[in-house]
Amino acid sequence: MRRQTLVSTVVLIMACSAIMAIGLASANRPVRVLVLGDSIMYGKGQTVPWWTHLPKGHVVTNRAVSGATSADVLSEQVTDVRYDIAIIGVGRNDMNRDVPLSVYKANLKRIIQSCNARQIVVVTPPLKLGLPVSRQQQYTDAANSVFWPTVDLADAVPADERYYVDAGHPNSGGAKLIGQAIAQCLRELE
Repeated sequence: MRRQTLVSTVVLIMACSAIMAIGLASANRPVRVLVLGDSIMYGKGQTVPWWTHLPKGHVVTNRAVSGATSADVLSEQVTDVRYDIAIIGVGRNDMNRDVPLSVYKANLKRIIQSCNARQIVVVTPPLKLGLPVSRQQQYTDAANSVFWPTVDLADAVPADERYYVDAGHPNSGGAKLIGQAIAQCLRELE
């Protein structure tokens, strides 16, 4: 009986040690981040891109493309590769091309369902200078309705030309605010 208890104790200690080793290994592993979206997520106009402001240890694969709509992201950017986090930022070009909200929302849901990631964050576009806020708010509301963690860039980046290289693309100052807002969301998810 004592020998059986001793063997059980040794096995339990070995199992706990293995679990701790696995935990430490994954704690030291980089966080793999997939970025999908349009020119804002791509970093157009940003000499220092927004993702450089993410926490250390986050390794970014950026598949975003300038000019992409939600349909483009769905057909050209989604991948089977497994990631820890997928950050999806699309909607500005849908808005510019008058894509119906119902189509945008359906595409966004399909993008989310297609992502092979442990956690997904949806990023809404920053304000486009000169475009009615009410129109932009409709797309933000549609993104928020998918019930994933959402980072609202209209709140993060002021509608002030000091933060933009043109009417719709944040500069490096705007990119810093984008990166900080996304980083804050990621910290809240941990």
